[in-house]
Amino acid sequence: MGRVHVVTQAYGLEEVRTQALYLAWSALAWRGDAPLDVHVYTDAPEAFGALADWIDVRRLSAPEIRAWRGPLDFVHRLKAEMVRDVVHRYPEDKLLYLDADVFFTAPAAAIFERIGPGRSVLHERELSVPASNAAQIRKFRRHLAPLRFRGAPIDLTRDMWNAGAVGLDPSVFPVVDEWIEFIDTVYPHYKRGLVEQYGICHLLQREGSVSPCTSEVFHYWFQKDEYVGAIRAALEQLAALPLDDALATVRAHPISLPPPTQRKHRTTLWDRVRAVITGQH
Repeated sequence: MGRVHVVTQAYGLEEVRTQALYLAWSALAWRGDAPLDVHVYTDAPEAFGALADWIDVRRLSAPEIRAWRGPLDFVHRLKAEMVRDVVHRYPEDKLLYLDADVFFTAPAAAIFERIGPGRSVLHERELSVPASNAAQIRKFRRHLAPLRFRGAPIDLTRDMWNAGAVGLDPSVFPVVDEWIEFIDTVYPHYKRGLVEQYGICHLLQREGSVSPCTSEVFHYWFQKDEYVGAIRAALEQLAALPLDDALATVRAHPISLPPPTQRKHRTTLWDRVRAVITGQH
């Protein structure tokens, strides 16, 4: 396995930096023998001082954040621009983008073994765009159906995947430029987070197979407040330990909270649809 890169973004709210810091701890804890580097793009590098010797912290300036969010100030456009920046920095290495509200629960190498020519990774499959009867997906189809991208109708035949994890092989890196072009073409006509999400989902499915990574990472978007509280307590404990002991603690005691009491299951289809629409994916 060549060198691999785990990357996340953490700017704006303090709680997002808290989430990203625990993600970085978990990536180091579960990297094993994999030649893995961790990168955090942030407007507050000092928040990651505890791991400054072990991760790469890339400062995002205010003008850069504004530019990467684009002329319509689309928050999720920055994600695609950040991935493009990593691609330009490491054009020959595999990468795994993770939202800040994700952490590793198993060896990271298993994810990178699934990434290769014609093989990408996303977090998990959510629904079939053409078959779903959810009201918001019907609205999504209705708005995008008349639009064109690169002179052709937009392909609405693919599955929607949760894009809190995006694993890419260098062979598909050209898709990243196309992803940003898709956002810039479609978002002005339908200003929803689904545009960014479906952009990368349908492009990667077009290029080959997509695999989930739910066995190796946990995405707690549906219960953020409770997890952030637990993560703050865990970070205090980790800061007091030598590095090796701290990493062993992360592996031995993964954070796991009871699901919200109002739901029988972790999520429902509507929970997922509502989250992607409001940009919480």
